[in-house]
Amino acid sequence: RPTSHQSFSQSFSQSVISQSVMMMMNEQSVLQLLLALSSADPQLRRPATQQLQAAKTTRGFFPALLQIVGGVGRHSDEVRLLAATQVKNGSQLLYMRMDDGDKQRVRQALLGFFGERSQPVFLVLSVAIAKIARREVLQQ
Repeated sequence: RPTSHQSFSQSFSQSVISQSVMMMMNEQSVLQLLLALSSADPQLRRPATQQLQAAKTTRGFFPALLQIVGGVGRHSDEVRLLAATQVKNGSQLLYMRMDDGDKQRVRQALLGFFGERSQPVFLVLSVAIAKIARREVLQQ
């Protein structure tokens, strides 16, 4: 049986996730979504998984993920790895929908991660870079 703290926590998390998907995504709203996705509690994880699908098409989602990945000192390596995994998983589809200016900013951001100190984060980002590069080469 959930305690009042757990009930408040669940309703607050679900509220934050729903509100963040309805508006432009920012670093904080994406962070809340990632934390809910990584929860052991299925009551939080299930709606967060559904919200992730909607968030992927929301303006600001991809840049917010990159901000979290680059948040060394602000975010744990585990959270940064979750964000990097979302970048990798959505890199081809999300990247291809961007205009040329956004693509250039994403390329610069991703190339800035070559000095990444966390090996798992670096490896996941390397795959994202390779997926984007392959897609661009095939389109030319």
